[in-house]
Amino acid sequence: MDEFRKAFNKVAREYLTEDIMTPEIKIDALLSFDEITPKFVRILEMFAPFGPENLNPTFYSNSLQIVGSPRIVGKNHLLLKVRQKDLVLDAIGFNLGHLLPAVGERGKEIQMVYTIHQNEWNGVVSTQLRIKDVKDQ
Repeated sequence: MDEFRKAFNKVAREYLTEDIMTPEIKIDALLSFDEITPKFVRILEMFAPFGPENLNPTFYSNSLQIVGSPRIVGKNHLLLKVRQKDLVLDAIGFNLGHLLPAVGERGKEIQMVYTIHQNEWNGVVSTQLRIKDVKDQ
């Protein structure tokens, strides 16, 4: 068993490069906030239910500006508001509290990968972005 472990680890070190080990997010489309209309969200919902065989579409937007003060809610969820041009949307990243330093503070420009959802809270329905990743502009 010891010889097998050594041989296996040797092969793994040769083939499992940093590029292979880096997680990858597949992005379906570049999206501008002015394209996220109620009609667009309704059309997205027509593709539900989402799951392993039918993934929720993933979008990318850049030139986003942080509005207000991003914060951690719950155990480790990143909550923030982002603006592109004159449109402001709420965004949440479940278990992404470690990204708080990347989003910085009010006015900082970022780029973001996300999915789009309808959020219902206290009887109010709104469009919410679910963050998959955030990076400095």
